[in-house]
Amino acid sequence: PTPTPTPTPTPQWGNIGSFFAAALKTVTALTSPEARTRQTEAEIASAKAALLAAVVSTNMGRDLTATQLSTVESAVRQLEALNPTMAPTRSTLMRGRWTTVFTNSRQLLGLNKTMSLVRQSGPIYMTHDMENRRSEVQFTWPVKVDRARLDVAGDGCNVTMDFEQTRLFGLLPLPGGGGTTREYCQLEVTYLDLDIQVCRGARGTIYVLVQTNSNYRIGDVTSGNVNRQLR
Repeated sequence: PTPTPTPTPTPQWGNIGSFFAAALKTVTALTSPEARTRQTEAEIASAKAALLAAVVSTNMGRDLTATQLSTVESAVRQLEALNPTMAPTRSTLMRGRWTTVFTNSRQLLGLNKTMSLVRQSGPIYMTHDMENRRSEVQFTWPVKVDRARLDVAGDGCNVTMDFEQTRLFGLLPLPGGGGTTREYCQLEVTYLDLDIQVCRGARGTIYVLVQTNSNYRIGDVTSGNVNRQLR
């Protein structure tokens, strides 16, 4: 008898088509705007965590070592590269009171002072009022409040504080506000979001701040005794 020819297998085009359709769907999902947004948010969260971990053991910069500074600088650069606010000084996110959690500015920390009694030893707060062009720096010990006229550059990133008024313990006026001679008078805001602000100042200084009171306003008499004393 004549042998029956073996049938040629029919290509499984349906299965192959399903595979490519599923692969295309996966690629589309991974490259969609929503997916890219989630990835960026995850990268920012990771970079912020790395920066805060780098500064936590420095006592705000008072106990800073060269190795720690190098680690902080690297973490700052990584976060700056992910800055979600392109023109920080035009953003309402700048409002409120910000707590300095790290700086290598010896002037802001008072480490350049020879008398330990007048060295800052507590939290330091910064507030910028972009609408009214005013700035404030509050030192908790010794209690001192510096007020400055604020110049906002047109690039959306740079500000200059011209210090005009300084009071010790909320009562004693100190001679001369200091003008624009301090390391932190001219700042470039290089990162800003809802809860973290990063600035760069003169002589390679870095300032990492955390939002602690978004409702705070300079001169608000409901914000504490210091404001009532300086009105």
